[in-house]
Amino acid sequence: MRGDTDADRFVGRGQELTTLFDSLHRSRTGRVLVEITGEPGIGKTRLLAEFASWAAEHDAPVADTVAAGRGTPPRAVVIDDADRIAATGLAALEEMLRRPAEGGALVVLAYRPRQASARLQALRATPGWQATHLTLGALAPADAATLAATRACDRHRADAYAASGGNPRYLRLLAALCAAAGCRLDDAAALDLPADDLVPLRLELAGLTPATVTVARAAAVLDGSLRPELLARVAECGTADVLAAIDEMLAADVLRSGAEAATFHFRHPVLRAVAYHDIPGGWRLAAHRRAAEALLVDGAPVARLAQHIEQISRTGDGTALGLLVGAARAVERTAPATAAAWYQAALRLLTPLPEQRTKRLELLTAVVRTSGAAGLLDECREALQCWDEAAAGDPYAAGGAGTVIEWRATLARLAGRYTQARSILRTGIARLDAAAETGPLRSALAGTTLFDTGWDFADDALITAAGADDAGARVHALAMHAAVRLTRGAVGAALRSVHEAARLADRQSDTALAGDCAALAALGWIEASLERYPLAGTHLQRALTISQATGQWPSAAVALAALATVQLRQGRLGEAASYAERAVQLTAVSGAEDLRAMALTVRAQVSLATGAVLASLADSQAATSIVPPDGPWWRRAGLVHAQARLADGDPDRCVTEVLDVAGGDQLPDLPAVDRVAAAGLLSRAELARGGSAEALAWAERADATARRLGLPGLLGSAASSRAAATGNAVEALVHAVEAVSACTTAGHLLDAAEAHLLAGHGLLTLGEPHRAGRHLDAAEHLAARCGAAPLREEVARRRSAAAPAARPAEGEQYVLSQREYEIAGLVSEGRTNRQIARALEVSQKTVETHLARIFTKLDVTSRAQIANMVGRATIVARPRARARAGAGPSRRAAAPDARPASSARPSAATCGERTML
Repeated sequence: MRGDTDADRFVGRGQELTTLFDSLHRSRTGRVLVEITGEPGIGKTRLLAEFASWAAEHDAPVADTVAAGRGTPPRAVVIDDADRIAATGLAALEEMLRRPAEGGALVVLAYRPRQASARLQALRATPGWQATHLTLGALAPADAATLAATRACDRHRADAYAASGGNPRYLRLLAALCAAAGCRLDDAAALDLPADDLVPLRLELAGLTPATVTVARAAAVLDGSLRPELLARVAECGTADVLAAIDEMLAADVLRSGAEAATFHFRHPVLRAVAYHDIPGGWRLAAHRRAAEALLVDGAPVARLAQHIEQISRTGDGTALGLLVGAARAVERTAPATAAAWYQAALRLLTPLPEQRTKRLELLTAVVRTSGAAGLLDECREALQCWDEAAAGDPYAAGGAGTVIEWRATLARLAGRYTQARSILRTGIARLDAAAETGPLRSALAGTTLFDTGWDFADDALITAAGADDAGARVHALAMHAAVRLTRGAVGAALRSVHEAARLADRQSDTALAGDCAALAALGWIEASLERYPLAGTHLQRALTISQATGQWPSAAVALAALATVQLRQGRLGEAASYAERAVQLTAVSGAEDLRAMALTVRAQVSLATGAVLASLADSQAATSIVPPDGPWWRRAGLVHAQARLADGDPDRCVTEVLDVAGGDQLPDLPAVDRVAAAGLLSRAELARGGSAEALAWAERADATARRLGLPGLLGSAASSRAAATGNAVEALVHAVEAVSACTTAGHLLDAAEAHLLAGHGLLTLGEPHRAGRHLDAAEHLAARCGAAPLREEVARRRSAAAPAARPAEGEQYVLSQREYEIAGLVSEGRTNRQIARALEVSQKTVETHLARIFTKLDVTSRAQIANMVGRATIVARPRARARAGAGPSRRAAAPDARPASSARPSAATCGERTML
């Protein structure tokens, strides 16, 4: 069997390996045949090597050949690539299986199912053998990540997995491609691929006959869906020869039948890349020329021609230039990275003559636009620099100035430099006169104000952008209008704009919106902020699908972060973590610091909800450090970092950091929706450091802001803050029940769980453990459903604290204060709370508060129980002369001067861990 390198770790096949171990054990008393099938490169050889190594260590050596006429069958025979066994070897294997064996034996056969003969597959039916079949499928994403972790960059790990189909060999080759080509997974011809994975593919191609190798090379040049007639012209051979070669390649699984009739394609793009890479340079150039000529005759789409024209064109070739530009325009919306490459190829055909200046500026503008849309930030910056050089003199008068200004500002914003982006855009609007040029700039200017405050000039930009002809631009403008209105607290206006944007977006096809993925992503964000989660999820998933299909990774990163937020708010922590992790991987790119801060902030919030406080601290700290302190994601990351500080037991730092990012105790730098969360966080922090009055004041501010906005989730959050901060047990219960209702309406399961916890605590304080138990059960159920470990732990602590205390021993008595004793006596007389209040000349609320303490001290649940204890004289009043402040809590007569035990509130670390986003 072939061995693997030390770098190729054994991952993801634990269940299959266990099956082999079990088969070896069963073979002690019987005959066992195991078949392992799977695609080339899927890991059959690696699995067999791991099994053979383990078997040898356990005194069960494995043979990898079957000798004809062998007398005694070996204990274990493992045969890799069984589909390649020659006729004599297969006959020997058949003989060994048919011959009665003394004792047990194990035979393991690994082969490709497409190449296996009927004779080989019939072995499983050999009498007397227990047959087991294992089909190796794609590695799970988590297992695949360990193979690519040291090779592919963060941004391309997910891309490489999708492109590989979970095949380990393809995954390693694609990861190496990323590392070797500067994170470009589409440039297969210029690679130095790892030999261990490259050699098996080359051997497949080398095993073809010479005539078929020629056709395989032609197929690699043509790429895509292959037709025999076109292959014949590029390979310069007859159609009959091509058909024979196709049959050979189908049998070898180099080619497979396509979806259309009489078409074929390579088994995998990596195999095609290897075939293309090994074509001699001269033959490849001539083949591209033949392909271009044949496609021109056939009237093929210009985009199909461009890949060949790019290879054979020369400077000054006007025809080739026109074809490349036409092809780039045809795919610009659906494949901006490909369009950028063809625009760059067209640029190379221009001569350095002055009369070519206008065309050069046009092409450079196109490169800026397409490379920026595809997230090729380095290429975009280089094109901007070349544009400046070509437009020397008056850049604002040059063609494409508006696009260049827009993307220069976009790059500044992606790097987190919002002030610089605004300056670029405002200057550009002032210098450019044409409405067609300034419209996109005004829209981009409005985009710099999302989730920000104090930028009134955004209104003019939005009004101008809303009149754009392009539907995607109008969707974006309406989404930004909603964001600005929501930032200022005008929820009604925001909802109207969101509704119109959604109506317009839903009428457009994916192709129509392909150039405006950011519009869908922005719409989804605002819908999530307005707690319209089903609509937000629909639009964000659509934005993600379109952006992934078109290679626009910045829009994909925004959609992923927004989807993570939607899932987090709804308590789906597993899905939220997955989306957040993918967003972090996509944003590991220089020049995309703002997107990186966004992704890290969202992941930090998810980590906090799952109890990973240190991870949350690390991510939120990293987010605040990579962007300047004037952007929305610096502020949001700061809020999450402060929240993590509180969870880590540092309320003082929490208060300082919240006030820092919010601009002071009036929270002027935060949008209205974030002020609710910030005020609630400050309330919990003040509560944790003993400032009850300050905690209540912040909770009331959160409530006032939430009521102005009127969104259920915010109302629930604020109600929870008030429930935690108030010192009155009855008021706390009222607020907690209100929070349960509001959070449930909003679909905020984590917040609902916390509200149930607060309600349960309030009922325990009021002496109603049975009702409290129902709320604690609900809190525990929701926390478990969401996977929120901190909340589950807090529920357990509440239950423990609420466990009935030991009753006084015989002869001992409960001790109440003088006022509590008076009230207990009046209760025993059957008086209502109102009658007791009148008799004692106090408020009814005061009576309720004292009763709550009486229920807790006596560990009872009804007024009748209080009357019974009064009648049995098991309650005494604490003498006034002996009352002293600060005495330790006790409920026994042995310490008659003790004050009543104070009820603990839910800890600040878990109480109110609400989403800031």
